[in-house]
Amino acid sequence: MNRLWYWAIIERHDGDRFEARLYDLPELVAGGASEDEAAANLKKSAMEYVRRHVEAGELLPRASGILEIDGSNLPLVTKFSRRVIAVDVPFASPKPDAK
Repeated sequence: MNRLWYWAIIERHDGDRFEARLYDLPELVAGGASEDEAAANLKKSAMEYVRRHVEAGELLPRASGILEIDGSNLPLVTKFSRRVIAVDVPFASPKPDAK
C-alpha cells in the first residue's frame, strides 16, 4: 500500500462548525463539530475517492507542495487552518497526474 499526502484547508464557520476540503481535490468537502472531526471525515471521503479511481485505473491528482499553494483556492473566511492528510492508496501504485 502506498500513501499520498494532500493539504487540507479547514474553515471555521459561525456556531463552531468546521468544514474541510483538500486543496488538490476541491470537490471533496466534509464537515464536523471540531477541526479534528472535519479532518477525519475528509480523510474518509478522500480514501473512498482514491479507491474508486485506482480501481477504475484512473490517474490520481498529484499532491501539491506547500509552496505550490497559490491562494486562489483558499477560503474567503478569516478563520482557517491547514494540515496534511495522509491518504492510503490501495491495490496498486499511485499514478499521479502530472501538473
